[in-house]
Amino acid sequence: MLEHRPLAGQCSAVVIPGEDLVAGVSDLIAASALDGSAHAWFGDHELLGADGTVASRSYVPDWSPEYLRQTDVVNGPIVVRDELLGVLDELTAPSPRGQRFELQLRLLERGVRVQRVPAVLGRRQFVDEAPVAAAEAYQIVDGHLRRSGISGVASLSSSPGVATLRRTPRVMPRVSVVIPTRGGTGRVWGRTRTYVVHAVQSLLARSTYPDLEIVVVADTSTPQWVLDALVRMGDQRIVVVPYSAAFNFSDKINRGVAAASGDLLLLLNDDTELEAVDSIESMVAYFGEGAGAEGVVGAVGARLLFDDGTVQHAGHVYSEQPLHAFRMWPANVAGPGHRLMLARECSGVTAAALMVDRGTFDSVGGFPMDFPLDFNDIGFCLAVRRTGRRIIWTPDAVWHHFEGRSRTRGPRPDEFTRLVAQWGHELVNDPYYHPLLEVRRGDWSERAGMPPNDSEAPWPAHDRHE
Repeated sequence: MLEHRPLAGQCSAVVIPGEDLVAGVSDLIAASALDGSAHAWFGDHELLGADGTVASRSYVPDWSPEYLRQTDVVNGPIVVRDELLGVLDELTAPSPRGQRFELQLRLLERGVRVQRVPAVLGRRQFVDEAPVAAAEAYQIVDGHLRRSGISGVASLSSSPGVATLRRTPRVMPRVSVVIPTRGGTGRVWGRTRTYVVHAVQSLLARSTYPDLEIVVVADTSTPQWVLDALVRMGDQRIVVVPYSAAFNFSDKINRGVAAASGDLLLLLNDDTELEAVDSIESMVAYFGEGAGAEGVVGAVGARLLFDDGTVQHAGHVYSEQPLHAFRMWPANVAGPGHRLMLARECSGVTAAALMVDRGTFDSVGGFPMDFPLDFNDIGFCLAVRRTGRRIIWTPDAVWHHFEGRSRTRGPRPDEFTRLVAQWGHELVNDPYYHPLLEVRRGDWSERAGMPPNDSEAPWPAHDRHE
């Protein structure tokens, strides 16, 4: 069963049998506890080989409630103030590792502020490292959902240590889909298509969401036959907003939102095609829950796939520059820490498929007008996070995104300079990445000379792409 070991400052470390604390843990926690707002702490852990040397390190992200609801993200020592030790008596999981997973969810249910310590807190031998059994993980997550009143269904996973959570919406308010377009065409899967027409058709034909409005913001350069094709669909849910100003993506988004009637807004690129029919329901489900200690959700992003089925977007990573997580990875792999199969917090998501509630959109002043071409979604997401709202990426919402792999036009240098001037600190301090992972990558690669990540082995290095 779980053990707790007293530390200085009326705190105790909760560990599994055989797990040792590193020297100076009390000092680390004391330094982190100065502001008095946190009541629990966690950090990295290391696994030791047979010769006693470090075999791997965890590189855990900041406290991530949605990610944590599906797997033991911390998987190492947890320090709690002594007044919380009574929680240990409530644990029902049969194994020590299962109890540690359940402990984190019980802390989440109590609204306890949990803080990451940027250091290694514990070590254990790299033996008997089997994760929590899938059936036990399912029972833990299912119990958490019932106690929390979260609208969602836990499922038994084929991956040990994981229980997948599918959120379900309590209500289904109108969703206004805002699609900026110039009426462009291109070759997809061997055939020429008009992007916006196919994007709208895929929504109308495939989406199972009951209350959609589609607002197409069309440049005056959009060919008339493209507008006629939208009219011929004969669907009163389609609204066309003419745009005659010089191109500014942010302005087009803002004008589309102003013309929309829904309280939930789905910003969508025109070069997309809906894949999962219940994608919109999957995104809507994150809105309308109570705030809780972790804060409300302000924006939700989707899994985007290239035309060959590889990943185009799985959330943003900000590591000295903005990156798409797991870009060009196979879509059928779990990824390190199961990050490609589980919903999780991230610092940002692409506006190619981004849902936001109108209150959040208005609170940050809409899309930033000083980023007419690039980085507008990054500035928007960072502004949302600054309000205390969370941003979620979900693998359950899926579109194909036919973005060119070899762009002839790179980001404008002046816009990148402006982005760094406004958000430089956040671009090098992504709380959901780790400061000791490789910079300018979005695949959780360890830096040269660092112990390898102890989460699920990533895609082989020779098959990764920038």
